[in-house]
Amino acid sequence: MNRGIYPLLSGGIAQEMKLEMVSNNLSNINTIGYKKDKAIFKSYLPIYNEPYAGQESYFGKDKAFVEYDRSVIDLSGGPIKNTGNKLDLAIDGDGFFAIEKAGNTRYTRNGNFSLDDQRRIVTQDGNPVLGEGGAIQLPEGEITVDENGTVYAGNQEAGRLRIVTLSNQDSIVKEGESLVSGGSEQPSEKFSIAQGALEQSNVNTIEEMAFMIEVLRGYESYQKVIQTIDEINSRSVTEIGRV
Repeated sequence: MNRGIYPLLSGGIAQEMKLEMVSNNLSNINTIGYKKDKAIFKSYLPIYNEPYAGQESYFGKDKAFVEYDRSVIDLSGGPIKNTGNKLDLAIDGDGFFAIEKAGNTRYTRNGNFSLDDQRRIVTQDGNPVLGEGGAIQLPEGEITVDENGTVYAGNQEAGRLRIVTLSNQDSIVKEGESLVSGGSEQPSEKFSIAQGALEQSNVNTIEEMAFMIEVLRGYESYQKVIQTIDEINSRSVTEIGRV
C-alpha cells in the first residue's frame, strides 16, 4: 500500500469521530445543564533513526498519522432560563450539585429537582441532592433557597446545598442522567444559586453547525485525495504492465 494512505486514513477516521461528537452535542441542545464534549487527538511523525531518545515506541513508527487521545468536557456555563418552579435551581458560576446515587457521590449541573415522599430534595431519577450534612429533608412550609444555597422551609433552615468544584478536569467522566464522576472534590467559592431557574445546555447551535460543516468538508478532502492516490496506483500498474 502507498505509504501516503496512512495519514489520510487516520485523518478521515479523526473527522468521523469529530462528526460523531458534534452530532451528540447538537442532539443535546435542549438537555438541562448539558456540557458539550470536545475531542483531543495526538499526532505521530515517522521515526527513521533508532534508537530515538525520548520518543515513545508505537505501532507504525515509520508512518505519519493522527490518533484519538481522549474527550474533554467543556465546563463553561450555559444560559439561565427562569421557570418559576421553586425546586428548579441553577448554579451561576463554578461548581456542581452533589448527588447520592447507589451509595456513591455523583455531580450534576441539572437542577430540575423535586420532593420525594420523605420530603427530600431529589433529582428526577429519585437520587437525593446532598447538603453539607447529607440529604436535605424539608419540613412543611414554603421552600426558598438563597444565593448561597441555604434551603428554608418557611422560616426554618433545612440545610445548605453542597456545591463543589472538581479539580483535574480531564478525569471527569459523564455517566448518563446528566451525572458526572471523577476529579477531586473541593467546596466552590464562586457561585450563586438562582431559584426558579434552570441552566440550559452550553451548546451554541450556530457554532456547532459551522464546526460540523468544517468537519464534513475535511472528511470529503481526505476522501478525494485517497481516491486520487488509488487512481494513480491503478494507472501505474496498468502502464507498467504494458511495458
